[in-house]
Amino acid sequence: ILRSDWSSDVCSSDLFQTSPQQLIAQVLKQELSKWLSVKEITYQAMKLDGQEIEEVIPYKQSQTIACTLNYLKYKSLVEKCLIDNSQHWRLRTLE
Repeated sequence: ILRSDWSSDVCSSDLFQTSPQQLIAQVLKQELSKWLSVKEITYQAMKLDGQEIEEVIPYKQSQTIACTLNYLKYKSLVEKCLIDNSQHWRLRTLE
């Protein structure tokens, strides 16, 4: 029985021309002290990547960004907080 690898599907980087990690870094560096939602980060990442953006952010792109953010959190490069029951992210500040 063949099983689909969820992580490789959700964290698929082929939805972006540029590495999602690089796009996230660019977005968060522009807003160093601001907490951004996954939706905001995805929107700006798609814009930087030269993608056409509809009124609704595509689910697959949003999931790729969310998955990448969780990986970057695991690597201690970003931090997460809940604002209005929604995950928000920023670059980790070195203290």
